[in-house]
Amino acid sequence: MEKEKSQKAYSYIRFSTPEQQKGDSLRRQLEASEKYAKENGLELDKSLNLRDLGLSAYHAKHRTHGALGQFLKLVEQDKIAKGSILIVENLDRLSREQVLDALNQFTSIIKSGIEIVTLQDGMKYSTESISQNWTQLIISIAIMARANEESVLKSLRLKATWKQKRNNINKSKLTGRCPAWLKLSKDKTKFIIIPEAQQAIKKIFELKLQGKGGEAIAKQLNQESGTWKPAKNWRKSYIQKILNSKAVIGEFQPYKYVKDEETGKRERVPAGEAIPDYYPPIIDNDLFDKVQGQIKANGQVKGYAGGKTGKVTNLFTYIAKCGLCNSPLHFIDKGKPPKGRQYLHCDSVRRGNGCDAKAIDYNEFVELFFSNFEELNISDLL
Repeated sequence: MEKEKSQKAYSYIRFSTPEQQKGDSLRRQLEASEKYAKENGLELDKSLNLRDLGLSAYHAKHRTHGALGQFLKLVEQDKIAKGSILIVENLDRLSREQVLDALNQFTSIIKSGIEIVTLQDGMKYSTESISQNWTQLIISIAIMARANEESVLKSLRLKATWKQKRNNINKSKLTGRCPAWLKLSKDKTKFIIIPEAQQAIKKIFELKLQGKGGEAIAKQLNQESGTWKPAKNWRKSYIQKILNSKAVIGEFQPYKYVKDEETGKRERVPAGEAIPDYYPPIIDNDLFDKVQGQIKANGQVKGYAGGKTGKVTNLFTYIAKCGLCNSPLHFIDKGKPPKGRQYLHCDSVRRGNGCDAKAIDYNEFVELFFSNFEELNISDLL
């Protein structure tokens, strides 16, 4: 006699701050879900990793960029069996958005045939349960409204705190975060320059004035013994960021996030005027201005500016790694044959970090790859 299949359940776990991961939140939610499934004879499906650790439900990041959004898409595509159960600690784990947005998400789940169970209060929400007891809907709306109000108050308090910090900027620094060439004093009233880092930054600006590009500068600094390096080594992207940063002459621009009413997306915008002399300057204004003038002049030269055009040319972006050092393989386009060619080159080789791997002809690699991996599921790889 064929054994009857158990009803499937999915455990969704979320908390909004990385600090909560260090605490007991993950273990508590996970153990409570497993206990409920066991006591009610449910098959807890662990094939979907429904965890949004450190994602905000107030700004809907868990829905737009997280595991919950992926689950909702599977529900819409009928890939989650009707009658399945979604287990959460409380409704505020699913949403802290405005009550209408939270309610719309809530009803879309249960109208798709998925039952929601909240462990904290033992409630079970489904189309059948709400039809039989409409007060459930009232209770759910009250919980969602309260969750949103809590998040709104928390946001307002945080904004007020940062506003006060900006008002007291001459007495103490806004935050301990600062450029890599500085460190915060113990009394948190000033930043201290790291001498060897200052020398390296100054050299970057001098090399730029000599006509060297970001990649060439990074390679030279990585090859020089004794030169200060941020983290493991220098990268072209970080070189370019420093060359355009007014932090090197002491300026600090505070930012804040605002929600675009049309798109609903949060955008990073300046919070007031830039603050001069917030950081100790590590190069003089004259050197900085000369480099900015050179960058601007180079950008006006036809064919110099570069940048992505939107055309996809590399099938292995973020996938291909060097077999010797495991660094990313970069796609280099030197034009069309016979004069030019396209190839994949180890990032560590290009930045002079000791690897001696040879460049690989891109077209030959593509042909070799697909001729030898006919059974490979590309969608799984991506």
